[in-house]
Amino acid sequence: MMDEEYPVDGLLPKRSTEASAFLEQYPKYDGRGVLVAILDTGVDPGAAGLQYTSDGKKKMVGLLDTSGGGDVAMTKVVKGKAIKEEEDCWVFDGLSGRTLCVDKSLDNPSGEWRLGLKSSFELFPSGLTSRNKRETTQQWERSQAKALRQAREELIAFDAKHKVDPTAKKSTLGRNDLIERNELKARVDLLEGFEKDREDLGEWCDCVVFRGGDGVLRALVDRSGSGDLRGVRALRPFAVYDDAEGDDFEFDKWDESSQLNFGVNIYEEGAVLSIVVDSGAHGTHVASITAGFHEAQPELNGVAPGAQIVSMKIGDGRIDGMETSAAIIRAFNACVELGVDVINMSFGEPTSAPDQGRTAELARDLVEKHGVIFVSSAGNAGPALSTVGAPGATSDALIGVGACVERAMMLADYSMKPGEGPPPKSYTWSSRGPRYDGGMGVTITAPGAAIAAVPEWTLRQKRLMNGTSMASPNAAGGIALVVSGLRALGVKYAPCMVKRALEATAVPVPGTETHAQGSGLIQVAKTFELLRTGSGGIHFETPYRIRVAGNEARTNAGLATGIYLREPWESQEKRDFVVYADPVFSTEVSEDAPRPEADMTPQRRAHLESLIMHEQKDRNKLEARLHIRCTEPWVQATPFVMLNAGTVSVKVSVDAPALPDSSDGRNQVHFAQIQAFDPARGDLPVFSVPVTVIRPEACALAPGNGPVAPAVSVARMRFEPVKRYSKVAFGPGDIVRHFVAVPEGASWMDISLRPSPGEPSSVTEGASRTFYVHCLQMRQQGNYRDDELSTAIALRQEPTAAGSRAMAVQGGGTVEICVAQYWSSLGSGPIDIEVRFAGVTPMPSKLSIGAQSAGVARVDVRAELGSVRVSPSAKLKSWSHAVRPVTARTKLELMPAGPRDSLLANPTRPSYGLMLEYTFKQAEKGKLTVRAPQLDQLLYESPYDSQMCMLFDANKRLLNYQDAWPKAVEVPKGSVTARILVRHEKVSLLERLREMPLVIERQLSSDISLGTYKTRAGATTGTQTFSPQVLSQGERCAVFFALPLYKDMAKSLPKGVAPGDVLTGLVTYGRRNGRNTAIIGTDRHPDGFPVEVAVIAAPGSGPDGPGLADDDDNESTDEPLDNATSTSSSGGDDDEDENGAAQETAADSKGEEEARGEEDEDEDEGESEAAVKRAFFAHALLPILKTRVKSLDELRKKPAKAMDGLFAEIVKEAHEVLKLAKEKYGADPADSAELAALELQIAKNEMLRAVAKHKKLLLQNDAADGDSSGRQEVTEACDRVIALVDTESLLAALPKFRAAGDLDDVGQTEKQKEANKKVQDRRSILVEALVLKTYAGNFEGIEELQEVLTRVAETKDLGLQQLRMSRFRANGRPGLALQVLEKKLAEPGAALDSLPLPLSVKELEKTKLELLKELGWPHLAKEQAVTTLHKFPPAYPPF
Repeated sequence: MMDEEYPVDGLLPKRSTEASAFLEQYPKYDGRGVLVAILDTGVDPGAAGLQYTSDGKKKMVGLLDTSGGGDVAMTKVVKGKAIKEEEDCWVFDGLSGRTLCVDKSLDNPSGEWRLGLKSSFELFPSGLTSRNKRETTQQWERSQAKALRQAREELIAFDAKHKVDPTAKKSTLGRNDLIERNELKARVDLLEGFEKDREDLGEWCDCVVFRGGDGVLRALVDRSGSGDLRGVRALRPFAVYDDAEGDDFEFDKWDESSQLNFGVNIYEEGAVLSIVVDSGAHGTHVASITAGFHEAQPELNGVAPGAQIVSMKIGDGRIDGMETSAAIIRAFNACVELGVDVINMSFGEPTSAPDQGRTAELARDLVEKHGVIFVSSAGNAGPALSTVGAPGATSDALIGVGACVERAMMLADYSMKPGEGPPPKSYTWSSRGPRYDGGMGVTITAPGAAIAAVPEWTLRQKRLMNGTSMASPNAAGGIALVVSGLRALGVKYAPCMVKRALEATAVPVPGTETHAQGSGLIQVAKTFELLRTGSGGIHFETPYRIRVAGNEARTNAGLATGIYLREPWESQEKRDFVVYADPVFSTEVSEDAPRPEADMTPQRRAHLESLIMHEQKDRNKLEARLHIRCTEPWVQATPFVMLNAGTVSVKVSVDAPALPDSSDGRNQVHFAQIQAFDPARGDLPVFSVPVTVIRPEACALAPGNGPVAPAVSVARMRFEPVKRYSKVAFGPGDIVRHFVAVPEGASWMDISLRPSPGEPSSVTEGASRTFYVHCLQMRQQGNYRDDELSTAIALRQEPTAAGSRAMAVQGGGTVEICVAQYWSSLGSGPIDIEVRFAGVTPMPSKLSIGAQSAGVARVDVRAELGSVRVSPSAKLKSWSHAVRPVTARTKLELMPAGPRDSLLANPTRPSYGLMLEYTFKQAEKGKLTVRAPQLDQLLYESPYDSQMCMLFDANKRLLNYQDAWPKAVEVPKGSVTARILVRHEKVSLLERLREMPLVIERQLSSDISLGTYKTRAGATTGTQTFSPQVLSQGERCAVFFALPLYKDMAKSLPKGVAPGDVLTGLVTYGRRNGRNTAIIGTDRHPDGFPVEVAVIAAPGSGPDGPGLADDDDNESTDEPLDNATSTSSSGGDDDEDENGAAQETAADSKGEEEARGEEDEDEDEGESEAAVKRAFFAHALLPILKTRVKSLDELRKKPAKAMDGLFAEIVKEAHEVLKLAKEKYGADPADSAELAALELQIAKNEMLRAVAKHKKLLLQNDAADGDSSGRQEVTEACDRVIALVDTESLLAALPKFRAAGDLDDVGQTEKQKEANKKVQDRRSILVEALVLKTYAGNFEGIEELQEVLTRVAETKDLGLQQLRMSRFRANGRPGLALQVLEKKLAEPGAALDSLPLPLSVKELEKTKLELLKELGWPHLAKEQAVTTLHKFPPAYPPF
């Protein structure tokens, strides 16, 4: 064995495709002069083999992130006085708050610097993020261990010095020593707590863009987070390196630890910086297969080592590397702009509408109008038929590639023994055609695995990957060889010519189905030889769009592109069709994107000069006499057709009934082609139309499991449909298909596999083989994922071994039963397959209960197939509601000008963007899913260019990104904002979405069960519950469902549920009699029929009353659907109205005073003087004072300085009225008390107004800093409040009220409650005044103040905790201060805005950062700074 040569061709196969032979014959046609675009996760420019071509040119000529995931908004500009000059650098503040130092050697004549901010974890691929977290955790743990060790040692040393017993219940330390020990203990406790709660959020990187003296924009990225940008390389846009020599590549390494290579692009004159990194290893691997060049190891070369590549990242790292329409379309635009010759796109998704939608439309234009050869993977969703994905296998303009495996690959890639495994064939998982609309799906096949280069951040050079993702770049590389040769010889071509030549020369893989391999394995040399001889005429150089009339049911856009008969009714009689072939005329230069010749890059010019692209004026040249050939006798067609510039038609008949209805599972798919040939070139069809016919088997009947009465004859026995396939032979890679007509009424199917008993097998007893079970039904405008069962079964070779699965089915259609032994699962032997159908039909199938049904609904249940035990169960599992966009924040605007967003690089086709913003409230922390029903589940078939949704909290903190397949995301309690961007070039289409509702879905904390009853009366009275009963085939019964009583249902509903919301769930109806298998419904997954309940108002409430939750704290969770557009605008108007509103309030109070005076003049002359005085006090003075206090309450909250004068004027008036009232009416105790309370309120407002004016000053830790007059103003205001509170009487009253229940008014009389409230109000005001006086830095009598606070304040008072934090910090006890902040103020739900000195969460986070720095814990301080930026970003991120 040691003498045998290593099968190197299996590492990156090139021999079977003739690529190796072609290069041996034409070594200089190795891709030179060809530009290949890799639309993928991005390509690492530093990966092995991706620096140079075989002829010494730079391998990568472009590094683009078209997804927008790396975009940084650079909208802030600093210049002039905002910049300080130091000895070797310019200094200014970055958006992170860090001080940035920029090297003075950088040439920036304008002196302007644009600033941005980006999170590293928004850029890093997920694999690198995981590794980075592990590495930074190790570093953090070392720093943490050091800090914790030091803290513990200091505490131990203190205890030893002071002879402290830590276990003693009572301390013997003096007051100061006790505080010192508490400080040391707090530090230990804090560090231990931080160890448990740590979250690694990466690094926030400051970004700087400037224009150099050469006019080129450059970017600096602070990857270290230090702010020091001296020595950091200023990167130019990646494509601007034509002048770079040698190893000078315009990309850099993020840092040595990550090994992540990145480049930049800069758009909109510096307003947008795009940091380009890959979102996964996939794209680099694909690029390496296509065009990698290893000079020292040529056997490791890619297929076209001389080709250059441009990386276009369409895999958006923000959504786990998923592609978006916006990313793909931007990539298309760049392909036209750069003059790309070949595209490889190893991405794709299932589609409900083949070759339709915005992306598919532009992909066709890219090929047919711009001459780009588009190669794409067919998908990895096999082995069932009709599983090809978009875009590659669902558009006739593209080349869809399937994947095959060869002997050399089995040895080199999978380490199999010689002789093991199957002969060369398609991989089990490779997707199969035909498309739903009848198109072929797979064009050709290529080797589907390789060991190739991967990004440097993976810390390895190469790795094995397999899939059609690897087959596609192998084929793309082969096509690049062909184009390279044609261009070298000066032979022009068109993409349609290349595709036809590939199909004509491909070699079928033996034993492999046509729908898996298309025309067969790509043959590079034969394709080149066929094309170099010339086209043969304009009719070979022109693409055709094929449409088939008579098969319209298979497309939702008119006509199909092939003939596909699959359903039972489609093959019962001979069918007639008409095939239309439309020639496509257009050229890139004259029609679609006119541009001056001088604007074109040399590559683009070379690309256009190589093409044969016929313009509209060439239509009259198109004429040919074509012969029509059908490859199978059961298809007949018009034998001749005259081709000209217009549409030609071919009449076709398909005699499906003449085909055999075999049941061996290996001959049920019948395939033919209708081909149009020019006799002058009989080797190359002008166009072809695929025909696929499937004749499903009828379902036999076998005895079921239902009860049989003794008197019932065998002829009247009930049966259930079943299909059994015995002794089916299987070996590695074998696939058996059966197409079965699902019986009407079936809703469920069981499939079971077991080894055939007593049959010989090469599988060792007890060993396992892996089988794929892939069952698939198809429905119009659905994709294969909607109606499939795709699962693996490990089947042991034992007599009792079995594997069973189940899926939902629809009666009357065809279901494919596909069973495959995985290609690398060794051993052969027969198995038995059983398929059994069951059915129960509810009418209606969807259970809906709303207000009109009064909480009760009826369903009639019928047993369709066999005996059924009906035992209904309905459970509500989730709730949803809809919101409309906030009209005031809905924007429709033009996307930035330039090639990035000009469709197909045509400046006359700009894109427009509609930005929709929604706001709603989350009543409590939990998960939710945001859905846009008009756009969800659509990507390639979507009529719009793109969609993306971002979720934010009230502080603009990004919570999650959502695409067309939204996922549940956890959001905090509070306000949530959703922003959606939709793009298109037609404004009219975007306008239709201006009011698009958004649906918010949440899971219920526990299921809500509906009651089931025999009768309607029973459902109403709660009696006669439904007992399980057995229905024979054809029998039916009625089931009544009822909502639980309100009091029971309300317990399970979360906060926020409101009238108009919808509760959803599932209902099951029974079990197959005698078996423990649920009879479940026809929804997408086999888990039940849908049930929906409309939430109505709670008992006793009006139509707009509270919802069923009936919670006093239950506030509306979002903007109601009907009222969403009735929003009030904010901004300048509010500021303008502040002064007017306050003056209006004052004017009202004066008018009220005059009115009171007029009333007094009308008093009865006979009243006593005392009564008059009493009335004047009650009806004039008191209302005036209360109005003044109300005005002060409103004004003191207004931040504008313009309010200061009005505030002072009202205070003066209030004191004058108060003085008059005290002089005239102060003798009466009741009046005196009321006046005292009002006077206290006036003083309180004065104090809070002073605090608001000087808040920034008071928050400074050092009382010696700042404006002393401001502190004095606050102190004096606090003293006035303290003097008015009457501390002694308050201290005397508090014990009595505390004894009565800690100031709780439960069980008290109204009089007691009123007295209690007055004590509470005085206590709260006193605490506020004492706290604020301390903050003002007036420490005179501080001990007395603290004594009073200790007696007055409650432990739960946040104001007291705020004071403790401030005092601890001022006295050099940051550990105790931080402990108070963490345990009290930072608790969820803490009312920070009600503190004596109101704090925002952001200010609290800033204080925490300062305390961590004071404690000397830099590792914690650094992470806290990141956390603060994460929670409070400066702006919304760009889409």
